[in-house]
Amino acid sequence: MKKLLAMLMVVCMVVCVFTACGNKENAADANAVELNLQDVVTAIEETAPVTMAQEWSPAVEGSTDYLTDLFGLDPATVEDYYGKFTMVNTSSDTILLVKAVAGQKDAVVAALDAYRNGVAASQEMYLESEYLKAENGRVVTSGDYVLLVIAGDSNRIANGEVNAVYEEIDVAIDAALH
Repeated sequence: MKKLLAMLMVVCMVVCVFTACGNKENAADANAVELNLQDVVTAIEETAPVTMAQEWSPAVEGSTDYLTDLFGLDPATVEDYYGKFTMVNTSSDTILLVKAVAGQKDAVVAALDAYRNGVAASQEMYLESEYLKAENGRVVTSGDYVLLVIAGDSNRIANGEVNAVYEEIDVAIDAALH
């Protein structure tokens, strides 16, 4: 009887060990946060509106071409995206949230950083507020998501409040992504 009880306890322990060592990848996926891209962009836009905004998403015809032509993103690195950009040629307002394909986040970050730097360089000799807006723009990551924000109140930025404007945007970004 003691041997049977001991054997039963050993079997139970082995079952517990294998159960505890289950697929950790599934556990990580269960904890991964899925974001509604449009909700995130809309939440940030409440703090940093995009002047005369045009939507970008897979549902908008021609939007995918912008990923390559404007942002330099390889479509193979992008799982999904949503954003808004200005239709005003003197504004640099852009908010774009990209869900990168697993393992491609760094490529998306590099492309969006290059875009932000290019916008800053193109505005440097024209409108100081738009230059400062782009120069202080944000490229932020959360999991496989990469967010680009070049936005903010141009008048406040022109009046020397660029840091205050982007502090407000940082709060909005943090709230929207978490």
